[in-house]
Amino acid sequence: MDQLASGVAAIIILALAVGLVLGSSEILTEMTRTRLPNGWRWLAPLPTAAISGGPFALLRPLVLNKPIDLFVFAGLCVALSLLISVGRGLGLTIVWAVTRR
Repeated sequence: MDQLASGVAAIIILALAVGLVLGSSEILTEMTRTRLPNGWRWLAPLPTAAISGGPFALLRPLVLNKPIDLFVFAGLCVALSLLISVGRGLGLTIVWAVTRR
């Protein structure tokens, strides 16, 4: 029963971290996109990727190769969601650059 509770807590922490980081990156992308001229809007996800990459680079050495406890696991979840945000930003930039007219 204790392992089940730990698993449920891990899933909740991961879902919260991914939801918060990806939600804030979406807001930042849209704020940047509305401020760019029409022909340059495809570049909007790049600042989001750069802003997400900085905290990932800072957080990564703090949580890798450490004994797992709740705080290290939460840090790993946040680092993973920041990495997902970087990939999403770069991927959106490539897709928007290819499909723009």
